[in-house]
Amino acid sequence: MSKNKIFVKFQSVCIIDKNNKKTYHNFGNSVIHVGIDSLRDIGPADLAFQLGVAGASLGPAGMAIGVVIGLGAGRLNKSKTFKKLYNGAENALEH
Repeated sequence: MSKNKIFVKFQSVCIIDKNNKKTYHNFGNSVIHVGIDSLRDIGPADLAFQLGVAGASLGPAGMAIGVVIGLGAGRLNKSKTFKKLYNGAENALEH
């Protein structure tokens, strides 16, 4: 049942976007753009929380290390280098 919800999300978010000529009525390109956009939107707080939870299995020190690494990786994800990487990936994967 969750697959249907994901399909509906892709339909409503990307295929109805008439301003984007590459994704309008093109399901493959819509999926590519939604996937890349979801990676692009990951921020420092998201990664700090997730890596903190993952590191918690190693104890309090692991949780603290996970939070610090998550904050650093999240800030790096918002850099110009990664923006260029994501734009290049979108252009390479489109058909």
